Amino acid sequence: MTTKNSMQAAALLRLREPEVRVLCSGSAFIRGDAWQRAGHVGNPTMYTDGLSADVRGTWRQVARVTVRADAKGIHTNCTCGAGEYCRHAAALLLHWVRAPRSFSDLAPEVYGDAPSLEQVLSLAADPPDEEPERSQFGSLLETHTMTELREIARRRGLRGGGRNKIELAATLAVSLADPENVDAALATLTDGERTLLQLIDLLDVDAQVGTIVAPAHHLLSGGSDLTEMYQAIATLVNLGLVFNIGDWRYQSERYTVPRVVAVRIPMAGSPLAQLVRRAERADQTDLHSDRSGLDLMEVFLVVGHEVLRGSIGRELPSAPAGTTIVPSSGWMTEPATGSGTKAQLGRSRGTELTLRPQSPVLSEADLRSLAERTGESSDLIDFAATMLLAMDVLSITGQAKSAHLVPQQQPLHALLQFPPTDRTITLVEAWLSLFEAFDFRSVRIEGKPLELHTLQVPYHAPLAMGAPQSGAVRDLMAKLIMRLAAVETEPRWYDLPAWLDMLWTLTPELLGTGKGPAGEWWFSHPSGRETRFNLQERAGWQEVWAPLIESMLLGPLTWLHLVDTSRQEDGTLSFRPRPEAAMVFAPPSGEVEPRSLPPLILQVDPSSGAPEILVPAGYPDLSLHSMLAETTDLADVSPAGLRYRFTRQRAQEAFDQGGTAPDLLAILTERIGGSVPEEVRAVLDAWWTSYGKVRLYDDLTLIELDDDILLQVLLATSSLRSALVEVITPRLVAIDPAATRPLVGELERLGYTPRVVEDA
Repeated sequence: MTTKNSMQAAALLRLREPEVRVLCSGSAFIRGDAWQRAGHVGNPTMYTDGLSADVRGTWRQVARVTVRADAKGIHTNCTCGAGEYCRHAAALLLHWVRAPRSFSDLAPEVYGDAPSLEQVLSLAADPPDEEPERSQFGSLLETHTMTELREIARRRGLRGGGRNKIELAATLAVSLADPENVDAALATLTDGERTLLQLIDLLDVDAQVGTIVAPAHHLLSGGSDLTEMYQAIATLVNLGLVFNIGDWRYQSERYTVPRVVAVRIPMAGSPLAQLVRRAERADQTDLHSDRSGLDLMEVFLVVGHEVLRGSIGRELPSAPAGTTIVPSSGWMTEPATGSGTKAQLGRSRGTELTLRPQSPVLSEADLRSLAERTGESSDLIDFAATMLLAMDVLSITGQAKSAHLVPQQQPLHALLQFPPTDRTITLVEAWLSLFEAFDFRSVRIEGKPLELHTLQVPYHAPLAMGAPQSGAVRDLMAKLIMRLAAVETEPRWYDLPAWLDMLWTLTPELLGTGKGPAGEWWFSHPSGRETRFNLQERAGWQEVWAPLIESMLLGPLTWLHLVDTSRQEDGTLSFRPRPEAAMVFAPPSGEVEPRSLPPLILQVDPSSGAPEILVPAGYPDLSLHSMLAETTDLADVSPAGLRYRFTRQRAQEAFDQGGTAPDLLAILTERIGGSVPEEVRAVLDAWWTSYGKVRLYDDLTLIELDDDILLQVLLATSSLRSALVEVITPRLVAIDPAATRPLVGELERLGYTPRVVEDA
């Protein structure tokens, strides 16, 4: 390797996780971190001047990422088109930091150096369309050496072949992911090893094997020797059932269990199941009332439509002056009132800061407006907007005061078309990938938000020792509920107080104690900041955990249809797993039996003369929403449901795509379970009859756009809609000539550079 290449490689060798946080924005780091931990980084390869990998991201699409190091720093390139330091690049960089031994060297060509990254990109073929479970297994196997892979194959009774580590890992992934082979490996484990495997999957946290997993393992298995536990971990690793994805250079421990293994770990009759059963209610609990409001997907449609219209998301709330957001955690810091520098033995010990979760992406006015219109809570609207950002349905463009939301309708329509199981899995994965502090947005104590404080040690970033691991609590709750739903033929009810007793017994230190060499953090009582909650004592621990778990149960776990909840007469919250939770854990072999469909209301609006259809709230067939979203306008939303309006323009767009009025009428007839009202049929027939006739206009201004998406963006962010005369194609529109100059000026203020061509 030349001296220049050595210098370039040194930039990558010196790379640490804090530097990745700086290179990649907060949201990019969060998603990249989640993908890397889930084993989504495949084919990691090292070249003379950089790295490459295939990263599986949103919608299970795989992007090819390359990283190049030169004298000016580290640069990334990704096929996703999001620019440098995207989420896929963050996943690759984190994989390099945490598992550098998994990268294979690209063999140099005969009499020459290894090809450049540009050459690799030009030669790279589209990544194979693998099953997600097998792809994850293959990515995790690549973290091992050839010797370790052969040892795994020997212990599992397999004969692995391959010319290099990548080929051997891919071959083994097929056999090791086979359910029968997984069951055979599980059958060789002792009770203690099987319990440890279950705990490692549930307690997915960084470098906490000794302080979190070990006490839980001792509780459930009776093992008291820490050495024995590490010997059991070695057995699980050597069998390919557990993988260490921590940073070996810092002796960091973070173990993960492949999904295909996790779903085969028996829950029924296990020590964990016996512990959880203690939280079961002895008496029968009735579901007081199921949610009769809008479904989460319907709220997605409303939020996306309102952003498209420009009625919300045009002005995003900005962080108050002097505040900063801690990367990846989502905690926003600001100097605490009356606090200052703490001294210890005459030296500065640190500055006390107050932290709170970063503000919702929508303003309070936008949240309140949608909450009033939909009859839902602001927390649900905030959750929907945050999830849409996480799934790339919404994105933020512009900076500072000009920042605004831009919708991408195609991903949302694709999600509507997913089978129920795939859709639920996608939504749960997106929720589990959200930033840590999100869970605390809805936590209230005595009606006030919970406050987090930190003592910032000089020369260290805020929360340098790590934030409260609420994401691990979120993961534990979801996985436990999924497993219970999968093994219980008759869903059982669980009391929140008894459930908290179980969690305290199992893992009291999951959130952390808040103390470390790089600083400390603590929660305070709303009525007095000087009163700290002692997380090492049950009373202080419950002050934080009880509202945190309750907000998850009443919020995301309910909105995602993973639990039912009920309030007892004494106010006690109870919950039970829903069948959808079992679908996420172990998807059924056949499709879920469809629910009965409520009646639709189809009529002509007297004021506009346009046909309208009211889809009741909670309508189970989301493909109908997808069809209507593509062919109609969302006219109104209320607790009763979503009201769509057919317009001549949208009908023409549908006809341009090959649809016909008879086809549309046939779909409506099938959906409403009867004949279409005659007045509705007459309007649609008239539009179809007039379709294709020549329309002559005098004195128009034409606007030609560069792509198909820009029109929707301009309709949402400018006054184009009010000036519009006709949408000829997605890239060509006609407007009123009187509005030309004002619109051009507005577009220039928004950052566009329209070129005006005067026709003589």
